Order: sequence, then C-alpha cells, then structure tokens
Amino acid sequence: LAALRGQLRGIVSSVIGDQQAYVRSVEQEYRQLWQRWCEESPAASPEIGEQNIGNGKKTAKE
Repeated sequence: LAALRGQLRGIVSSVIGDQQAYVRSVEQEYRQLWQRWCEESPAASPEIGEQNIGNGKKTAKE
C-alpha cells in the first residue's frame, strides 16, 4: 500500500496530475500535428462554375 501511495504521489505531481498543464501540453501537440498535416497536404482549389453558383447542388468535381 505504501508503494502504491508513492506511485500516486508521483502521478499527482507530474504533468498528468496538473490538469491545466496537461491540457496545454495536449493542445500544443494537436497544434503541431495539424500544422504538419497542413504543410504536407496543400488545400485544393474548389472548382465552381457559373452554373453552380446559388443552386446549392454539388457537381462531380466537388
């Protein structure tokens, strides 16, 4: 039981035990993952013809 308490103290004092620090860390990782994905996957330009403007229908190109 004493060993388990010691382990729990270590967890509580770590980043996981500090909820705000943990959330900041996870959010930072998500931002980095998103940034890498965006850098590797350039956005495609939408092809919109005059016939599709305002009718709400998608074409095969979309």
